[in-house]
Amino acid sequence: MSRGDGIFREFLLKLKQRGYLSEIDEAVSPNYEISSILDGAGTRPIFFRKVKGFDGSVVGNLYSNNDLLASALGVRAEKLHERIASAINAPLESSCVAYDSKNWKINTEPDLRKIPILKHYKGDSGPYLTASIVAIKSKRNQRENISVHRMMVLGKRELAARVVPRHLGQILKEENGEADIAIFLGCDPAVFVGASLQTGPGICEYDVANTLMGGRLRLMKCEGIDVAVPSNAEIVLEGTISARKMVKEGPFVDLTRTTDEVRMQPRIVLKKMHVRQRPIYHAILPGGEEHKLFMGLPQELKVIDSLKRAVSRVRGISFPSGGCRYFHCVVSIEKRTDGDGKTAIINCFAASHSLKLVVAVDSDIDPNDQAAVEWAIATRFQADRGLVFIEGARGSTLDPSSNKKGITSKIGIDATLDVGTARTIFKKAETVRNRTVSNVLKNIV
Repeated sequence: MSRGDGIFREFLLKLKQRGYLSEIDEAVSPNYEISSILDGAGTRPIFFRKVKGFDGSVVGNLYSNNDLLASALGVRAEKLHERIASAINAPLESSCVAYDSKNWKINTEPDLRKIPILKHYKGDSGPYLTASIVAIKSKRNQRENISVHRMMVLGKRELAARVVPRHLGQILKEENGEADIAIFLGCDPAVFVGASLQTGPGICEYDVANTLMGGRLRLMKCEGIDVAVPSNAEIVLEGTISARKMVKEGPFVDLTRTTDEVRMQPRIVLKKMHVRQRPIYHAILPGGEEHKLFMGLPQELKVIDSLKRAVSRVRGISFPSGGCRYFHCVVSIEKRTDGDGKTAIINCFAASHSLKLVVAVDSDIDPNDQAAVEWAIATRFQADRGLVFIEGARGSTLDPSSNKKGITSKIGIDATLDVGTARTIFKKAETVRNRTVSNVLKNIV
């Protein structure tokens, strides 16, 4: 890795220089070994220099917490959501150049066996692309839509793509079930963020990414299809996606780290493959912290936007890892009226259908401190007046306890105090911290 290799490789270099990136020199297998190491490493980014049977590298856990993602975007963690929301509201149109065969070192016939695609868990049906971004052009507005999709390898040039009923699925319908697509891996961090968002109609995710990058995004037309991809992507695959003849996809260990059901999904047939010299394959561990972050990020943005319009002041929100950053939310608010706690809870559910549990706490409680949140529930919550229960609501099919249509029940816990409540008996007692105490503690801790 060196400067001038593109923002993706520059970010890896920055992680290495700051001591955040662990590099593995021992040759490891893409079959279960890499995924097991990523799992054991928690949120630490890992760079696998040597992969058994492949001329390339693998990197994972790249954006596994808010600090890493904020660093990738060049902002402070506390400003992450604000920066992304601002980019969505003011997208900057990105530029595109013609295809240049010299941009990628190797242009070849498609052969997925040459890419170190991982087998993650023993419950999976086979190797899966998990950080793969699909670029497809909508003829209605002549701009690309980009989105992240898992893809099961069916053969050396065939994939099954998991497509949820959003933009890609809608474009496929408009194109009578078949369209040209580009798939790329190893891209600028802002592009991955853009692809993971749930933007409104007419907004090109490339333009959101370009805003996050300060106008530095450069796109290049593909060789054989009228679709643009980032000019410094590590791997680019060109092909056709078809929903006219669906194929079995799965089983696959998904967000909750439980096995998702087998579904009939669109089939992709590849026509061309472009890779850089010794390409770096980006892997996302299913059910890992990086997976949770990008699944939860769009929900967090929607909840924040809704809360800003519903209650007077929001100290912060948290989508905790234990709730897969998708099903549980904690919101800390400064109450002006006694109904603000329940108002916040209802707005969270309305903004994000995947949520099953919302906890509202006062502004003196840090929503990211699980012990503090539990303490607030233990000392400030009463079920007869603070419980919100919703039965038979729209949820997520990723929740294994919901029915197959994603219908679920939801609860809200209002652990806020009434506005006129005397705070003395509800405030944590504090010990005295002077110089003597601090010096003694330095020698103990």
